[in-house]
Amino acid sequence: MFPQHGLKEPNAWFVDLLAQTSTWIVAKEAVEKFGDLKKAEAVVGTGPWMLERYDAGAKLVYVRNPHYFVPGLPYADGVEVVISPDPASAFADFITGKLDVGPEYGAVVRRIDLDVAKQAYYLFNASVSAVGAWQPYVKNFSPNIGHDIGGRLTAAWLDR
Repeated sequence: MFPQHGLKEPNAWFVDLLAQTSTWIVAKEAVEKFGDLKKAEAVVGTGPWMLERYDAGAKLVYVRNPHYFVPGLPYADGVEVVISPDPASAFADFITGKLDVGPEYGAVVRRIDLDVAKQAYYLFNASVSAVGAWQPYVKNFSPNIGHDIGGRLTAAWLDR
């Protein structure tokens, strides 16, 4: 069953809006089975990652989905998303190499941290104009990956 929605008029951003974290579609069966959806096994999806563990207020641990519809993807075996309520501490963790991407939503850094981030030789920065302007930051100092990892990540984010 696919979700259906009728619009009174065309809206070019409709599909993009459905992908926003505030408008994700929740499986009715998951709500009926798990109730409050706070357990990792309540997360339903078909994406490249599966939620393995959620440590409330600390981190989310994802593992590679072996049944992902694109053979061979994703390349990484897992992802850890660290939750930090203090933006200054999160930026300090990022700038010292404890985090691989910018600590704010969208892999960005706060404007007040921008000058420090731009001086870090090992960070890749891409200014991207979309609906709003944002600058994702990624660590770029692995000799095994090459110097274009930031460009390839940005292209992947932009689906090019």
